[in-house]
Amino acid sequence: MDPNSSAPKLTPRERRELPDRGDENLRLLPIDPSIASFDRHVRRLINDLPVPESLRRRVKATMQERHENVRNHRRRRGWAAAVVGLAASLLVAVVMQPFFGRPPLDSDVLAGKLESIHRVVIDEAAPLTAVVPTSAWPKVINPNTCAGQKMVEFLGKQMPAYQLASGADRATLLIVPARQFPFQLGRPHVAVTHSANNIVTHYFVSGRQVCILIVREGTEIGRFHSSESLT
Repeated sequence: MDPNSSAPKLTPRERRELPDRGDENLRLLPIDPSIASFDRHVRRLINDLPVPESLRRRVKATMQERHENVRNHRRRRGWAAAVVGLAASLLVAVVMQPFFGRPPLDSDVLAGKLESIHRVVIDEAAPLTAVVPTSAWPKVINPNTCAGQKMVEFLGKQMPAYQLASGADRATLLIVPARQFPFQLGRPHVAVTHSANNIVTHYFVSGRQVCILIVREGTEIGRFHSSESLT
């Protein structure tokens, strides 16, 4: 005799309400209805079990922390983009600062000093120091015309003044870092010319430097040019 033949049978609905334990054969077993009822009751109690307040606070704190981490990450990315943009702006400002934000060239302020420098370089008997033009040499001036240099004081600093020679013609060339020149000039290799006391001074930009070419009136500056020329 089947020992389970006298056990009460579950209804189809009761069988459907049994928890799925991963073994379909359990649904076919004859189970006491009271056990199934108890199982349903326990499941309802579990579903209705209140969440402890401390656990609720911990879960909420964890979610807020994760949310804040996401916001901080996005904020850092925003700051990074802003810093890159600011750095680019500062780079442009640093590169262009020597040529902008300064007053226009006032030749009268410099005329007397440059005239005296020209006399020192061209007329005084003090010997010239031999020099080999470097990469800082302006492209429009033929380096082969450089006869030597003398140290002079200009804009509060000691710097070399170069004597240029082409045949009987002489000229003085000053090369000043643009950041040290107090006035604003125009486009590269476009000369600003000033004439006083039979001295003609040509100011022009070459790279990141301001060049000042000083000659006596009537001297053709083209004799000192390279393949390029001033305009």
